[in-house]
Amino acid sequence: LYRFRATSTLLHAIEEAGGRVEKALLIGTITVKVIGREMEFKLVEKLKKPLLAPQGEAANWTAYPHHHQSGLFSSGMLRASFVTYIPGGRPDWVETSKHRIDALMPEIVEQILAAGPKLKAWDEQRERDRLESQRREQERYERQRQREQEERRWRLVRDAATNWREKQQLDLFLQELERRMAIEGDAVIEGRPLSEWIAWVRMQSDALDPFAEGVAGLFARVAKQW
Repeated sequence: LYRFRATSTLLHAIEEAGGRVEKALLIGTITVKVIGREMEFKLVEKLKKPLLAPQGEAANWTAYPHHHQSGLFSSGMLRASFVTYIPGGRPDWVETSKHRIDALMPEIVEQILAAGPKLKAWDEQRERDRLESQRREQERYERQRQREQEERRWRLVRDAATNWREKQQLDLFLQELERRMAIEGDAVIEGRPLSEWIAWVRMQSDALDPFAEGVAGLFARVAKQW
């Protein structure tokens, strides 16, 4: 009952100061909204484990025993603290015989109201950080994409150079084939005359020509490498 009365006083004080109570659970957790930012706060019994377990009425200090660890009993004092992370640290208040909860209440309410702007500013900073991180990641991805694109393009140019050298060698080889066939005469290999075999070699050689469509055609193929 003492905790409930203190909780009621706290809730009224929060709303009178401009906050809004969204939810208050029996276990002591309170959801408060300040300038549109929700936060969780709790006002609970400060528990203790006595040397001798209380007997009789003292053992029935709570109507909600399933909300508390077995073997622990209320010290008769309350403890107030934030559940939600608060930038700069989460204040914690423990009631004592010299500092009762009613005396602590103004400071508690002040800190709850001050937590709203802190959380809002923190959320905004986190969003800025997220967007900045996203921007850096996009830039990193774009740099990586451009590097990979350049590598593919360069690989195509090098392949074209290799094919060009090979075609030049094949063209010399074709000249030699034709010269020798002119001397040795035609023949039939597996049902195909030597002239067809030489034409097949020329077709394969022409397929290697990187300049078949001109220099512009070569670089048009290079540019398509995404």
